[in-house]
Amino acid sequence: MNSKIEEGEKEFQVLHGEKTDNCLDVIGFSRGGVLAMKFVNKIKQNPLYKTVRIRFVGLFDPVRG
Repeated sequence: MNSKIEEGEKEFQVLHGEKTDNCLDVIGFSRGGVLAMKFVNKIKQNPLYKTVRIRFVGLFDPVRG
């Protein structure tokens, strides 16, 4: 599961780089809901992403696998 989070984080870095107006909507269903929660927490805890605003988090039936 952590590799998927790291993969998403790397993709985010590639797509957004040093932009200052980053806004994210994160959605996950079932096990993806748990991944979405972990991804959002990782983004919020990392000082590199202090300019990132989480606009919406949609979690539908999050279940740990």
